[in-house]
Formats: sequence, C-alpha cells, structure tokens
Amino acid sequence: FPVDIQISQALGSDFDLLVVPSGTRSIQKLAANPHAERIISSFVAAQKQACFMGDAVELLTQTGHSADSVNILTGDCAGDMPAFVQKMIEHFANAAPALLAA
Repeated sequence: FPVDIQISQALGSDFDLLVVPSGTRSIQKLAANPHAERIISSFVAAQKQACFMGDAVELLTQTGHSADSVNILTGDCAGDMPAFVQKMIEHFANAAPALLAA
C-alpha cells in the first residue's frame, strides 16, 4: 500500500485514531523506531483513542505506558478478526460518539 506520510514526519496531532496491528517483525521494527515511541506517547498524553492488537501491546510497555491508559483498547485478534473489529468499533463508539458521527 502507498504510504501517506513517513513516520519520521508524522505527528500524533495529525490523527484521531491509532491502530497498531499484530505481527512480530513489524512490532520489532516499530520498537526500534524513536518516532513510533513519540507518536504513541502523543496519543497517550492527549488521551486519544488507540488500539494495539495482539503482541503490539508490547509497544505500550516499551514506551513506558500501560494498557490501562485512557482510550486504549488491546486484545488478541488471532482467529477472529471480524469480532475484534466489532469490539473496537463498539469500544470507541462508546468512548467518543462524536468521532463516528463526523
């Protein structure tokens, strides 16, 4: 897929929702990238919605944050992605109905 913006140029304030999918290699690459930490920290500090699927939750702990942070959804999507996506929609719809209405 084409990339809209490089992670080094992206700001957390440019986005309303952060979704980090599972995947060992991708998580390893993001964990080694200071820009990923900057963006995750920006979302947590601003209490913006973020979803960390499967082992992506490791990024939260590596950046000094907790899955208990406000507006953070974590879960295992292996085997039933449609159910996880539905859970994500319901979680964020309850957290911020104005985002879905926009």
